[in-house]
Amino acid sequence: MAAALVGQHAAGAIARQFSLPLRGGLGTVYGKAWGPVTGKRVLGVHGWMDNAGTFDRLAPYLPSDIQLVAVDLPGHGLSYHKKATYLMVDYVQDVKRIVDALGWTRFTYMGHSNGAAIGAMFAGTFPEMVERLLLIEGLAPFPGTDESAPEHLRAGIESNAALLGKPGKPYDSASAAIAKMRENNKALTEEAVQCLAARGMTTNSDGTTKFNHDPFLRANSLQRINVKQFHAFLGRVVAPTMIIRAKGGWPFPVDYFQGCVDVLSKSTSDFEFVDVEGDHHVHLTNPQNVAAAAHRFLEKSSVGAGTQTASML
Repeated sequence: MAAALVGQHAAGAIARQFSLPLRGGLGTVYGKAWGPVTGKRVLGVHGWMDNAGTFDRLAPYLPSDIQLVAVDLPGHGLSYHKKATYLMVDYVQDVKRIVDALGWTRFTYMGHSNGAAIGAMFAGTFPEMVERLLLIEGLAPFPGTDESAPEHLRAGIESNAALLGKPGKPYDSASAAIAKMRENNKALTEEAVQCLAARGMTTNSDGTTKFNHDPFLRANSLQRINVKQFHAFLGRVVAPTMIIRAKGGWPFPVDYFQGCVDVLSKSTSDFEFVDVEGDHHVHLTNPQNVAAAAHRFLEKSSVGAGTQTASML
């Protein structure tokens, strides 16, 4: 199918903002949703230091009968802060808590970058819950080794200790904060920056601006999953899977990435790898390059059609 704006729910409607209190008073997750509340269930999960706005420009190209629920993971965007280190296994648990709060027992998962790696781990941990798995510019986390475990633990403890009691740096103005975003990721277009900035920063009454993310996101991880462990997760994935990779995207170590692709392609009988022109945030900077493959993959989803999701959406 040619890349084109498809449907009125996704293309014509303004995204609905929502808040989702997690069970046990852990905190509140915020996000935005497109499409009918009785649509096919698709969870959108962003990458490290991004937020739900990462799907703003792709959403209009997706099937009109899906319900795309994009969340700000804890520590990101408008969602609550843990004020502690963030581990990959914690993110998998966060996703489980989020879908439990939504009342979803089965759904399609779409993730970008770190959100893609989280999705691969989630699909291997809860294979019965994931109907389809769409991974954009991501698949695997940075691996550790058995030998480096003590080194990573020490570095993580020390970097977390250094962040205690240190709030995020304020900027003199919103334009100064946005300039910092551009400096950190020169490939982002003006429109892409604005999509992320809308949820990623807050301007105070005195004009100063701060980023909303938890400063502890920058702490070294206390633990890294090794290659053998991650392959075990991939080996349990049964959902039809598509990986969309940008030709100018993240420079994944070739042998590590290919090894993960080999395991995943054997664990699911329906696997597709798609190369597109663009950079790491291609779904945000050039969504039309991703649109045709994403639309074709997501239109095959079926779970949730005709069933209303939680009222907050």
